[in-house]
Amino acid sequence: MTAFYANGSLHWFYTRHPVVVDGLTCKNSLFQPIHLHLDGRLRQCKLDKPVTIDKVDYPRGFIIRIDQSGAVIE
Repeated sequence: MTAFYANGSLHWFYTRHPVVVDGLTCKNSLFQPIHLHLDGRLRQCKLDKPVTIDKVDYPRGFIIRIDQSGAVIE
């Protein structure tokens, strides 16, 4: 299942396998879609692998949200 912005850009989608978007590995999930910003950059996903961003550790399974500038929203 997928959704698109009015201009045809991909808005969100589900995947059967983990997928890397902007260097982050997003978990495959039937309940948590991967969201993209209008420009195609990652907006939100459930992490499949732990990651450290700006000295903050985010564990596997964490739902990460990223703003338009690329900063993590807490």
